[in-house]
Amino acid sequence: MKTSEQPSPSFEEFGVLCRTEFSFLTQFGFQEVPLPSRPFINPFQTRFSNGKVIIVVEGISYGFGADVHLEDLDGVRVPLILFVPTDQRPARKKRPPPSNQRSEIVVAASRVKQFCTDLLAGDMNRFYERAAAWKHYLDPTAPKGTPRRLP
Repeated sequence: MKTSEQPSPSFEEFGVLCRTEFSFLTQFGFQEVPLPSRPFINPFQTRFSNGKVIIVVEGISYGFGADVHLEDLDGVRVPLILFVPTDQRPARKKRPPPSNQRSEIVVAASRVKQFCTDLLAGDMNRFYERAAAWKHYLDPTAPKGTPRRLP
């Protein structure tokens, strides 16, 4: 069976996988936290917080993908990929190779462990730098045709 043909995990399997792969977060004082009570929350997610930053692992694409981002306590979100050095990010291709939710969660946990130790220790400076760059990247008022590059 190809990796892309593996069945997507159940809700329970998703939670177990997230808790297993992100178990190292306990070393930094993180614990699993409940979903926020705001409209339009994807219930297929697991959240870990140390009281300053929240690591959000979200199941997407009907269980065939995962998205990981970091949030502050006010709900400001920054994609995990922005904390990965640009020379270590995957090359952008028109058609990325098929992957699956399990492998994406494993890779994301590795990236958090490798590239976010400052944030895990409570230093939010880089978070807010990346948040400002992300907000600029998403700015709908930017002139059309302006080249956009991920920060």
